[in-house]
Amino acid sequence: MSKKLTLVGFITFCLMLGSLPLSAATEFPISDASNTSFIAVTDSGASQNRISGGWTSILPRCDALQKSWCINSLDVNFGDGKFKSAKFLRYVKHSSAQETPPVNSNVVKSAISIWSAMAPSGDERMFAIHSVLGPGLFSSSIYAFKEIKSRVRDDRYNQMGHPTADYRLTNPGYIDDCVFVADSLCAQRVSFDGASFKISQYVSNEYSTWFAGRIKDAKVTVNKIDNSQSELVISGGALKVPHVLLETLGVDRFVASGCSDLDSYSKRFPAISPKTLSELCAATKSRYDNCFPVNKWDVGSDAREACSYSTTMSSTNFSVTPFSNNVSLFKPYLQSIGSSSFEPEIWSFQSSSQSSKSTCLDTGSYIGMLSTNALVYDAYPPKIFDNEITYRVASPHLNSKKEVNLGLFELQLSTKVMRCLYNFDNAPLQVTVSIVEENGEKQVATSSWSEVNEVLRVNLSGFHYSAPEIKLRITQSDLPASTSVEKVKLKKSIKCLKGNVTKKVTGIKPKCPSGYRKVA
Repeated sequence: MSKKLTLVGFITFCLMLGSLPLSAATEFPISDASNTSFIAVTDSGASQNRISGGWTSILPRCDALQKSWCINSLDVNFGDGKFKSAKFLRYVKHSSAQETPPVNSNVVKSAISIWSAMAPSGDERMFAIHSVLGPGLFSSSIYAFKEIKSRVRDDRYNQMGHPTADYRLTNPGYIDDCVFVADSLCAQRVSFDGASFKISQYVSNEYSTWFAGRIKDAKVTVNKIDNSQSELVISGGALKVPHVLLETLGVDRFVASGCSDLDSYSKRFPAISPKTLSELCAATKSRYDNCFPVNKWDVGSDAREACSYSTTMSSTNFSVTPFSNNVSLFKPYLQSIGSSSFEPEIWSFQSSSQSSKSTCLDTGSYIGMLSTNALVYDAYPPKIFDNEITYRVASPHLNSKKEVNLGLFELQLSTKVMRCLYNFDNAPLQVTVSIVEENGEKQVATSSWSEVNEVLRVNLSGFHYSAPEIKLRITQSDLPASTSVEKVKLKKSIKCLKGNVTKKVTGIKPKCPSGYRKVA
């Protein structure tokens, strides 16, 4: 028997029993629902509701009637260096009725959109775009999938499985789960196979300033259309992000409700009369007893349906999103885990509408973007402390193959913003990068930076987790502002080894000293 996750923030969720596909049977933990819980630390990407309504609105494809908050185009590069236009096919069919209005009335009711592009091999590849506007947050994710026949179906609980249906996990990243389900079909997630994407979308100006995501070699262009809308174009490849799946000792669902100890429960809620608490707990006990160990509710009833999505055990799911995670909260937990369970490919980014108190950041113009394969990371716009910009990142030290998880961190910043924050003139900028472990030791990593077209780009790779800090110190060159940027900007560091002696060499074209060999 197996379980099912639903990613809706940082929540307590119900374990679900179902039939696990053979393709995933040896990849994911198998738990006994009578005595275990299931804890996951996962990158939530986008929320999993598949049609607009309630707290989120899903962006449609742009057409003659919709020229704002919509998807303009998708281009795919299959590795040959050329982007080709993907064709919009249709929206995901759905059966769920939405009784609440969307979060933004300017976004028409829509669903996940399906696109296709022809690979050089002649095969048609299918892609799904899930761009979601929620309260103060916009996220956009691309998935590669193939359609397979399945008994999974939409349901009123926004879950993608049933004890009598195929088992699927719902959080982004699993190769064997469904991006969406409809008409007895599962859009089974498949590998990107090295493909990269360029997506053009019309979004509100307030969501076009700062981005955080999972995109390798990201390129961002923001074209303001008018006082309210911008065309946002983001391109790049997917990143493999370590995820954690872990079984722990379980907590009985009735015990977790607090009703097994009424005296303690009443002390926690002194404003509620003992009589009312007794009545509430009696109802909880009735529901529990009618669900476990046998579902006694009437066939076809809502109560019977609800029972089928839970077990006797209460479990916890940690869902990570860049603008709401707390590194201090997750870091100790991640450090207690030796390795990640798997490293799914993710292509996604998010932006926030939250304004900053800094006049340099709160200009309504493009600030920059941060991309990393760290599971947990700081995603805020640049802040300067002691003349440094610091970002914390954290992931399990080892991957699912028990090899070291190698970090990747890419940061791009508007040079106009940086000059404002540092009160610099137009002279060229210089960047000093350090990666500091918790014990204060510095790591050696491959690093490079450049300043081109008013964008400062910093790239770091090859460092290791679990929880280093990345520190950037930005200064100005002594060269006059008229000096060519290209002559002074591209610098990188390499690691050289001679016996047991290691040296770090930094320069425009760094070379190892005589007798040393390059190792990173």
